Amino acid sequence: MLRGIYIAAGSMVNQTRKLDVASNNLANVDTTGFKKDLMVEEAADEKVIFNSGINTVPIGRLFFTVRPAEIFTDFQAANIVSTGNPLDLSIDGDGFFEVMSPNGVRYTRDGSFKRDANGYLVTGEGYRVQGSNGDIYLPEGDITFDSHGGIYVGGQYVDSVRVLEFPDKTVLRKEGDNLFVSQGQGNTVLNPIIKSGFLEASNVNPVNEMVDMIDLMREYETNQRVITTMDSTLEKSVNDLGRV
Repeated sequence: MLRGIYIAAGSMVNQTRKLDVASNNLANVDTTGFKKDLMVEEAADEKVIFNSGINTVPIGRLFFTVRPAEIFTDFQAANIVSTGNPLDLSIDGDGFFEVMSPNGVRYTRDGSFKRDANGYLVTGEGYRVQGSNGDIYLPEGDITFDSHGGIYVGGQYVDSVRVLEFPDKTVLRKEGDNLFVSQGQGNTVLNPIIKSGFLEASNVNPVNEMVDMIDLMREYETNQRVITTMDSTLEKSVNDLGRV
C-alpha cells in the first residue's frame, strides 16, 4: 500500500513540474519572439528497501514511475506579424540578434527595438543591439533597413545588424528579459534575411497549452484521490490491527 502512495506522490511531483512549464508558456503567448519550453521525462531509478535491523537485508524494491529529466526549448519559428514600425525587425530563418546586457553578450529573437535618448538602437529593456562595429549608433534622420540588416540614416549607410546562428542550440540557455546566454560559439550570418516593420510572434499555441494543463490537472487530481483512498485504507488497517 505504501508503494502505491509513493508512486502516486512521485507522479504528482512530476505533474507539478509539467504544469509549471505549461503555465510559463501560456503566460508568454503574447511575448515577441518567445520560444516555448518542453519537459522530457525519464524512468526513475528503483530503490532497494532494507530492513532497519543490525543485519540489514533487502526486503523489496520501490519504483517511482517517472521523473523530470530535462527542460528544453523548442526553437521552431513562429508567425511574422506586421507592425509598420521600421525599428521592429524579424529574422527570416535561423539566427539571433546579438545584444549587450549588463551581464555580457546575450541573444534574442525579439526584434522590438527603439532608438534611446543617446541615439543607440536598443531593446525594450534598454540593452544595446550589436552591429558589425559594436553598439549601433543612429544619428538623427530617417532610419531604414535593407533586407540583409543594413542600416541607413537619411540614405547613408551607418552599420549592419549582427545576427548569429547556433547549429547546436543546446548551448543556448534561457535568461530573463527574453534573452539567451550561449555556452558555446555561434557563427555570424553573413547575409541574414531581415524584415523591417515586422516582429516574430511567440511560438506558443494557447489551445494546445490549455488542453495540456487540463489533462495534467485531471491526472494530478486522480493521484490525489488515490493517495486519499490509500491513506484511509491504511488508517483503517492500522486501527483494525490495534484491536486484535
